[in-house]
Amino acid sequence: MRRLVLLVVAMMVAVPVHAQGRAQLTVFLTDTMARPVAGVRVGVNGLGLSEPSDSTGVVRIAGIPLGSRMVSIDHPGYRHEDALVQFPSPNNFRLRVTLTPAPIALDTLTVQGRRFSVALHQNGFYRREREGLGRFIGPETLEVTHRASPDLAPVFDGVAGFRVDRGASGGFVLRSSRGAGLQGSCTPAIRIDGVRADSEQLEALPPSAVQAIEVYTSAGTVPGEYGEMDTTCGLVLVWLRR
Repeated sequence: MRRLVLLVVAMMVAVPVHAQGRAQLTVFLTDTMARPVAGVRVGVNGLGLSEPSDSTGVVRIAGIPLGSRMVSIDHPGYRHEDALVQFPSPNNFRLRVTLTPAPIALDTLTVQGRRFSVALHQNGFYRREREGLGRFIGPETLEVTHRASPDLAPVFDGVAGFRVDRGASGGFVLRSSRGAGLQGSCTPAIRIDGVRADSEQLEALPPSAVQAIEVYTSAGTVPGEYGEMDTTCGLVLVWLRR
């Protein structure tokens, strides 16, 4: 907020008898391009006198008691101004003000984009992701996995109903605890690019070769187009990069 101390020169005009002892202020408001600005609120502080500028950028305020008065000028998009104006006599005083732009600061807006894959659209990945019946791992997560691991095991860590068993040679086997099988667990059905596959093929895939993965941990969540498989232990769909 700026405070301007201005002594405004009085115009020698006639003042009606009932207004004697009070002054009038005429303010001309323009922008930095010398264009009039309408709708600017001009007020005399502490007196309850306030008027907006008209289409020509002019404001007239009458009935101002004599003496020093703080005049405030306010309009969205422009810097607020305060001017200390002297009203020594009951005359019409003129004030010209050039408004300085002050852009309104908006809250920070964060836009998160997502890469669109035609292949994933065609194989129904995005549609099934919207339906939300499974766990969906996209390219961004797989890129992080690629930097941290030579295989896909970390992708399945933390997936409820699944566990990752590591072998002595460093490989892994994905198992489900939802179906009957060895020690109460079994291996989910696997498809790679829609073709049936096995655990060894899943284990051999590097994260850099995979674009997306869908994980369905129970037969009840498996999409209808894959219902012909034995999905008692769930289903893993792997989509390779092209």
